[in-house]
Amino acid sequence: MLSGITRADSLMITAWKMDFYVGWAEAKPGEENVIIAMKRYPERDYEFYGWISPEPPPEEKLNCSKCHKETVAQWKNNLHSQAAVDPRLVTMYNGTDMDGDPNVEPGFKLDFPGAEGSCADCHAPTAALVEGSWTTDLNTVSGVDRNGVSCDYCHKIIDTRAPSLESMTLVSPPSICRSPPM
Repeated sequence: MLSGITRADSLMITAWKMDFYVGWAEAKPGEENVIIAMKRYPERDYEFYGWISPEPPPEEKLNCSKCHKETVAQWKNNLHSQAAVDPRLVTMYNGTDMDGDPNVEPGFKLDFPGAEGSCADCHAPTAALVEGSWTTDLNTVSGVDRNGVSCDYCHKIIDTRAPSLESMTLVSPPSICRSPPM
C-alpha cells in the first residue's frame, strides 16, 4: 500500500506485456477501472529506426530521463555511457597516448591500418548495427551512437544465445591484436 498520497495527487500507472510497448495512464487515488492502452510491437524490425538518447533536449517527447532520472544518472556515471568515447579505449584503438601523440603501442589502427576492427560491436553497438561489424570506425561515431551502451540499446535485446557468460561464444572476441576477417 502506498502512503502519503492525497486524493489531489496524480499517479502514472504503467503496464508491460511481452511483445507490446510499455503502456501508461494517469489516474487519481481511488479511481477505478483505469484503462491502459498497449500497442503491439511490429512483426518486423523498422529498418529506419532512430535510437533514442537517454538525455535528449527536454522538449523531446521520447527520452529515458523524463521518467527515469535516477537510473539515467547512474548510467551516465558508469562506463556503459562512456563506452564509445572512453579515453583509454580511444588510445588503444588509435595507438596514441592520452595526449593524442601517435605510434604508442598497443593500438588496433597501428596493427591494422586499413581496418576498422570490431571494437564498435561492443563499445558503440548502435552504430555497429547500422554500419555493420568490422566496418564501424570508432573515430567517426557521432550523435546518439556516442552514448555507448545506452538504455534504448539494452532494452531492445530480446534474447541471447549463451546459457552463461563462461560458455558464451563471441563473434568478435575483444582483442586489439586480433586480425580482421579476410
